[in-house]
Amino acid sequence: MAKKSKMLLALVLALVMVMATACSSSEDVKEPASVNGDSSVTSDNESSGGNSDNEAEDNTAAEITVAETVLYDVDGVKVTATGYEEGWTGPEIKILVENNSDKNVLVTSSSVSANGYMMPYAALYAEVAAGKKANETLSLMSSELDRSGIEVLAELQFYLQIQDPETWETVATSELLTLTTSAAPYEQPVDDSGDVLYDSNGIRIICKGLKQDIIWDGTVVFYMENSSGKDISIYAENVSVNGFMQDVGLWSDLRPGTKLIDGMSMIDLSDLEIESIDQIENIEFNLRVVDANTWEDIVTTDVLTLTFE
Repeated sequence: MAKKSKMLLALVLALVMVMATACSSSEDVKEPASVNGDSSVTSDNESSGGNSDNEAEDNTAAEITVAETVLYDVDGVKVTATGYEEGWTGPEIKILVENNSDKNVLVTSSSVSANGYMMPYAALYAEVAAGKKANETLSLMSSELDRSGIEVLAELQFYLQIQDPETWETVATSELLTLTTSAAPYEQPVDDSGDVLYDSNGIRIICKGLKQDIIWDGTVVFYMENSSGKDISIYAENVSVNGFMQDVGLWSDLRPGTKLIDGMSMIDLSDLEIESIDQIENIEFNLRVVDANTWEDIVTTDVLTLTFE
C-alpha cells in the first residue's frame, strides 16, 4: 500500500511540476486595453516593500539554513524540521516524522505559504507505521516562488494534518505553524500593479494581463490579496471569450493575511480557431468569493469585461 501511494504521489508531483511551470512561463503578459470599457483603470501601484537591492543580493548569496525545530508533538506523533536543501523542483525543508503511537499515520501539509504568498503546489507526504520513523521533505516549487517574485525564502506558514493512511480520515490538525529560515527577518517586495477588478471586504483582486503559456490556450493572470480575516476561495463563473462560452481553470484558496498570484486558464479555444492570445478580443466573466470553511457567499462581482487590442 505504501509503495503504491509513493508511486502515485511521484506521478502527481511530476504532473504538478509541469502545470506549475506552464502557469509561470516567461512569456510576455498582454495587458487589457480596457476593463469594463474604461481604459484608465490601470493602477499606478509600483512594487512595494522589500529590502534594498544590495540587501536582497546579500541574502540571496548567503546559504539558506533552517534550525532544527519541533513543529508538532501530540499523542505520540512528533514532527521536526531538521534542515534545508535545494531539490530538483525547488527548495525542500527536511522533515523527520517519529510515530510513537500504536497506529499507522499519514502526515501531510496544507495551506502552505512562503513569505506571505500561498503556494498551492507545496507538499509534504509522510506515511509512517506505528513505532517507526521517516525522513521526508516539505517541497516547494521554484516556478511558484518565481511567479510570486520570491527570491529569498525567509518564512513558511502551514498546517500539518495527521490522517489515517487507510481511510484518509483526518485525525488531527495542527495550529498554524510558522517556520523561519536564516534569511529572516526579510521584507518581501510586493508587485500589486495592474487593473483593479475588486477591492472591498478586505479582498483585492487585480488583473495583471493575459499571456500565452505552454499548456493552456491562454491565461489571465491575477494578483489576489486577502485581509478579510477569513479563509476564502475565489473562482470564475460564466466565462466567455469573443462572445463564446469557455471552460476555464481557476480555483484560488487564500488564508487570512496572504497573497496569491494565480491564473484563469482557458482550456480549449479550438472552436474559435484561436492559436494565440493576439486573436482574443474580449473576455467576460464573474468572480465569486466564498468562505472556504462554510461555503457561504461573500461576493459575486458584476460581469467583468477585459478588452484587448
